[in-house]
Amino acid sequence: MKNLILTLLAAALLLQSCRKEATPTPGKQTVTYNVSCLHCSIFVTDNHWNKPNDAQHFVVDGSFSYSFDNDSLSKASIEIYTGSFVPEIPVKATITTNDGRCVELNRTMGNGSKGNLIDTSIVLALK
Repeated sequence: MKNLILTLLAAALLLQSCRKEATPTPGKQTVTYNVSCLHCSIFVTDNHWNKPNDAQHFVVDGSFSYSFDNDSLSKASIEIYTGSFVPEIPVKATITTNDGRCVELNRTMGNGSKGNLIDTSIVLALK
């Protein structure tokens, strides 16, 4: 009887030591772009729609918002362009993630702005 109890105890300890701990899976990282401008052209990075260069083009006339679940990008970026004859306009852009990362641009662009700026970009490191 004593041998049976010792054998069962040894088997239970062996099974306990072989059990794998469940590793928590990291949550998805959601990247969100927000842009506000009067008629500007933007390029945003995205790893789902345009695989060869990971950039999508949009024309913004007012406000724009776009989100995607990141699975492979190491950085997110927005390139913003206005026409060279566009008068000075305010431009606001943000890149945010659901894990608290954020970068923001708030300035004027176009003909008449400081340096007559017609293009700029912002970048946010991911993961």
